[in-house]
Amino acid sequence: MIRIVISCIAILSTIFYCVWEKNKTNTIMNENCIEVYLYEKPILPKNCIYLKELFKYSKVLKIQENFKYSKLVYDTINNELLHGGFFLKSNNNIAKVPLIQNSNIKSFNINSGKIELEIEIKLGKIPLPKDLNHLKQFVILKNQKPILSGYLYSIIASANLKNTNIIVYEINKSKTFTLLKVDSKNKFNRINLKKDYPQLYLAFKNTNRLIE
Repeated sequence: MIRIVISCIAILSTIFYCVWEKNKTNTIMNENCIEVYLYEKPILPKNCIYLKELFKYSKVLKIQENFKYSKLVYDTINNELLHGGFFLKSNNNIAKVPLIQNSNIKSFNINSGKIELEIEIKLGKIPLPKDLNHLKQFVILKNQKPILSGYLYSIIASANLKNTNIIVYEINKSKTFTLLKVDSKNKFNRINLKKDYPQLYLAFKNTNRLIE
């Protein structure tokens, strides 16, 4: 009889411990919620105007028509055309459904910038522009607070970007993305997440999803 009671206590203890561990893990994940959203409408980069606005009052009809639907922007400081640049993060104008959910993120490699997902994202359902150089803007949220923003960038795109971040994707490989920063010379570099975005760094680290 005593053996049976001891066995029952041991079994119940194991069950309670497993439940406690699961609840603890869920709590940590919820407190470090990382999600990637797309902006529904583009945000104008700092110190820029849309090229179509620049030629809006042009007297040359051909110029007006050529740039009527252009999403290129004109950097008024450096006097150059850009596909995208630094823009202020915002909680407004964010899509209702995240592009990447917290539960879908398997790991982030701080050295390569690779974001590994648990499941594939069906890129066909993402409202990407037909012209791959017309880039969609994204924002990474931690607990619904915007931390890092930039552009969703196809690996086969050829866009002129300055002082921003990108998430590089491949059309046929939707389980791995690469997070990089773009400098003032349009060169892609590794993001120093620990230094530049410590909140995001800790969110990955606290949930054991950071590869260093």
